[in-house]
Amino acid sequence: MKKVIFWSCTLLYTTLVLITSCKKEDAPPTIPQVSTNQATEVSYNSVKCSGLITSDGNAQITDCGLCISDKAEPKIDNSTVIKIEKTQTNILATTINSLKPSTTYYIRAFATNKIGTGYGEQITFKTLDLKSPVIKSVLASNITKSSASINVELQDDGGSPIKESGICWGTDPNLTNDDNKTISSFSQNKITETLANLKCNTTYYVKAYAKNDIGITYSNVTSFKTSPGEPNFSKIELIDKTETTLTVKVTLSNDGGANISETGIWWGSKPIPSTPISDSYTSYHIATNFDGTSFTVKLEYLAPNATLHIKGYAKNSVGTGYSSELIATTDPYFREGAGVTDIDGNQYSSIIIGDQEWMKENLKTTSYNDGTKIFLAEDNSCWMNYGERYCWLYNDKDKYKDSYGAFYSWEVVQTNKLCPTGWHVPTEEEYSKLLKHIGNDLYNNLREKGTEHWLSSNNNITDKYGFKALPGGQRYLDGGKFHKTGEGGYFWTSTPLINDYINENNNAKCLNIEYGSVSLDSYSRLAGLNVRCIKN
Repeated sequence: MKKVIFWSCTLLYTTLVLITSCKKEDAPPTIPQVSTNQATEVSYNSVKCSGLITSDGNAQITDCGLCISDKAEPKIDNSTVIKIEKTQTNILATTINSLKPSTTYYIRAFATNKIGTGYGEQITFKTLDLKSPVIKSVLASNITKSSASINVELQDDGGSPIKESGICWGTDPNLTNDDNKTISSFSQNKITETLANLKCNTTYYVKAYAKNDIGITYSNVTSFKTSPGEPNFSKIELIDKTETTLTVKVTLSNDGGANISETGIWWGSKPIPSTPISDSYTSYHIATNFDGTSFTVKLEYLAPNATLHIKGYAKNSVGTGYSSELIATTDPYFREGAGVTDIDGNQYSSIIIGDQEWMKENLKTTSYNDGTKIFLAEDNSCWMNYGERYCWLYNDKDKYKDSYGAFYSWEVVQTNKLCPTGWHVPTEEEYSKLLKHIGNDLYNNLREKGTEHWLSSNNNITDKYGFKALPGGQRYLDGGKFHKTGEGGYFWTSTPLINDYINENNNAKCLNIEYGSVSLDSYSRLAGLNVRCIKN
C-alpha cells in the first residue's frame, strides 16, 4: 500500500513540472498592446488625450505615453513625446498644451518593453480657430435718476480665455476703452454691473468689451436715459458786492427733466445744511427773475465785512436741488491802501473805498511830478494874480502844512502834473462815483469826527469811510483872504464848468463839504482850494 502511495505522488509531481515547463515555452515576451482614445476638450492651444495599455507583452513596461505630431503616423522618434508614468489602471491620460491654433494633429498612445514599442490607433483632431471674442448683448435695466444696471452676455470667447472685460459708458456715443470704464469679469458668460452717480434726465451710451490673445472686441452701443430728478446746478458766483449788499448769480445745468416751479437762495451766517430750514442762522430768498437758465438775488441791508454762506435752490415736481455753497463777505467801509510819496518826499496814507483808492490826506507838494517848482503866492495881492500858484493856510507853513496841506489855483490842477506819478486830481465823475457808493448821510460819513479842526460836531458824525475831510476853507476871491476855515472843506476836481452863467473860462467843479451837506458845485478858478488825489 505504501509503495502505491509513493509512486502516485511521484507521478503527480512529475506531471505538474511538465505542465509548467510547457506554459513558459508557449508564451514568449511580445511588444505591448496599446489603444488610443478620442481627443476631448479641444481648444485653440490645448487638448485632453488618453490611451490604455491593454497588454504588457509579458514583459515589464519601461516607457509609455503619447506621441503627437502635425504629421501622420507619429512615433517616438519623429514626434513630440509626452511621457506618462504607468499606473495600476494602465490608463495614460494628460492635457497637452502649447499647440498651434487651426492645426490638425495626430496622436497615438505607446508603450515600450524589452521587446519593443507598441502603438495604439492613430487619432486625429484639429485645434480651434483663434478669434476675437463675440459679445451677444448689452442691456440696461433698473434705471433710476442716478443709476442703472448693465447686463452683458458673452456669446463666444474666441477660443481663448478672456484676459480683461468690462463696460465703457458716457454721454457721447463714440465710446472707447478710455472713457468711463468698469473692469468686470464674466461669470458663466455674464456680467452685471451697476452704474451710479449718474445725472438725472440724461442719455447715456454703453458698450461692453472683452479682450483675449487675439485682440479686443466691443459690443454694439446701447443707450438709456435716466429718470427725471431734482434740478442740477453748474455754478453759483458772486457778481457784485458793497459794504451792505451781496449780489449772487446762480446757473442751472439742467432742470432735472421737469419744469422749474421756484428758484432762490438759502443764506446765513453758518454753513447751510443739506436740507435747509429757516432758523435764527438761516433764511431763504425767493428769486423772481429766473430766465430758464440762471437767476440773480441781491441781499441788502447787511453789515459791512460780514461773511455769509449761500446756496442756490430750484424746485420741480420731483424735488428740490441745491447748488454748491458760496462763501462771500461784504466789503468793509474802506480798506487801507498802499499809500504814496510825492515828488517832494511827502508821504500819504491811502484808503480804498469801493474800487477807488484815495489819498487820506490833503496834498502838500510844492512841485509838479516832473520836478518843476510851483509858484508860492504868500501875500493877498499876489494871490489875486492869474497863474499857477499855491499857498499855505494863513501863509503859515509850519503850523498848517501837515494838517490842511496846500491850497492850489485851478491853473495848477489843469496841468495834469500836480499829483504823484500814477495818481491824478479826480474828475467830477470820479467824485460822483464816490458819493454814489457812500449813498446816504454823506456829510456825516465823509467829514472828520470831533472839533479838533471843525468848529462844531455831533454824535451822528461817523467818518466810517475813513475819508477824514478837513475844514480848510478856501482862499477867497475877495482880496485873497482865507474864508470858512473850520466850517467847510473844498476840493478841486479836474473838470471845468462849461457854459457857466458867469464865464466858461472862470469856473470849475469842486466838492463842497459844508454846513451838514455835500455837493459838487462850481467855483471860481481864482480861488485856492485843497486837493485830494485818486490813484489811476
